[in-house]
Amino acid sequence: MSTKTQRLTGKQAVQYIQSRVGINEPGKYTLQVISTNPHNGKVIVNLKAQSAEGLAKAKAHLTAGEYDDAANTNMSTSVFADASFIPAKGEYVSAMVDYVENRKGDMVLGVVSINEMRARTTTKVSLGDEFANLLDVEASADESDDNNPD
Repeated sequence: MSTKTQRLTGKQAVQYIQSRVGINEPGKYTLQVISTNPHNGKVIVNLKAQSAEGLAKAKAHLTAGEYDDAANTNMSTSVFADASFIPAKGEYVSAMVDYVENRKGDMVLGVVSINEMRARTTTKVSLGDEFANLLDVEASADESDDNNPD
């Protein structure tokens, strides 16, 4: 077991890991941003996603009692601090995932780029004449004298 003080319990670490979506193949994914952290002129963007490689690391950390490290095995990428788009925590991004070479020389799944997901434009609801005519029918029904016998 690790000698450093853990901020998370084992149960909390497992909950974090299980809240992520599994990424098992290259492709384009819609992913939620967990956090963004500035580091050496870049911003690390942590995503609510877990690769098989990350899951294997998480299991090893959990077994060793390293709960904080286990929870920190999610997929991430980095963008330059002056990039035109830096997502905020909770925001969804479009992420391209592909095989990349890690520090050990192994090919693993990694996020190779993220893009802003543009929101659709909306318009106000219009009741229009059709709905206004329904109100006219309702008003004339209310004005009729149903309480007086003919």
